[in-house]
Amino acid sequence: MNRKRIAGVIMTLALLAATVAGCGSNSDSEAAGEREKTIVSFGGGPSGGTFYSIAIGVSELVNKVVPTLKASSESTGGGVENLTLLAREEIDFGIVSLESLYESAHGLGEYADSEIDYSGITIMGPGQYGSTGVHVNAASDAYAIEDLKGKRVALGPAGSSGAIMWERMFELHGLSAKNGDFTPEWLSYTDAVASLTDGLVDAICMPVITNGVKYSSGVQLTSSIDVRIFTTTQEKMDEYLTKYPMYMGSTISAGLYDFIEEDLPSMGFVSLFAARGGIDEGIVYEIAKTIFENSEEFKKCHDVASMYCDPAQIKTIYETIDVPINEGALRYYKEAGMIE
Repeated sequence: MNRKRIAGVIMTLALLAATVAGCGSNSDSEAAGEREKTIVSFGGGPSGGTFYSIAIGVSELVNKVVPTLKASSESTGGGVENLTLLAREEIDFGIVSLESLYESAHGLGEYADSEIDYSGITIMGPGQYGSTGVHVNAASDAYAIEDLKGKRVALGPAGSSGAIMWERMFELHGLSAKNGDFTPEWLSYTDAVASLTDGLVDAICMPVITNGVKYSSGVQLTSSIDVRIFTTTQEKMDEYLTKYPMYMGSTISAGLYDFIEEDLPSMGFVSLFAARGGIDEGIVYEIAKTIFENSEEFKKCHDVASMYCDPAQIKTIYETIDVPINEGALRYYKEAGMIE
């Protein structure tokens, strides 16, 4: 082979090598870009539920808007489990109930002797809220909590914040499931509605109104049978809030349903978005900023999503809840003028 042919072959091989290297470089670059992203996870609730839909909405928004983060949503048991997952650093963010967050932060209730350290968990942002009540068939002889003695009562899913809240309220009225004063049924609200309709339970303790609208399971129930809703007295409500300051009082307004003829003092439930201890404050800053500055996009994920990006809630949380807001989120809220 003469020198010119040898030179030509060498040139061709060199160009091929450069081309292959260039293609590999682009692929490697994309892979490196994925590897450089920080992975964050959001704990929601059971698949198909509101919390899960919100977690999906946030993760999809983060993936769309923040190039440095790769987000995923996790199906979990809900607010109480999310708190434990946060403490164990198995998720980075999670929707939790205010009362569980408060008790875990202060070592109260079931968290008093816990071996799990909840102390680093902070608030990232607001969540949803509403009022809850006891639902019975209108033909029932139960008109107050005391009347449920000896009856079958659906309190909610086992271990859920709603079930715990109602167990405490029943105890204040002298009824204890542990003592056999009534029979608790640990059912999802969907199953509870079916059970009350079929006469398999005597009462359901569940939300009446969430974020200003009738709770969907309640609407389903009232479309199936005639219903009566009752709560407690204002005196008992005041006693309850004194004993359990992590809860909030609320009112179910007369006229919400045709059969509610007067305002009913109620227990308010509040959920919040929390961040695990030790998470980079810069990441929390970006998440809070992404939710609030892309709120119109975020609201499309669920009817209640607007509550998770409500600026008015930020000030309320800052001024009234004795659990710290994460410093990263706090920095954004101050920059945005939500907190002075």
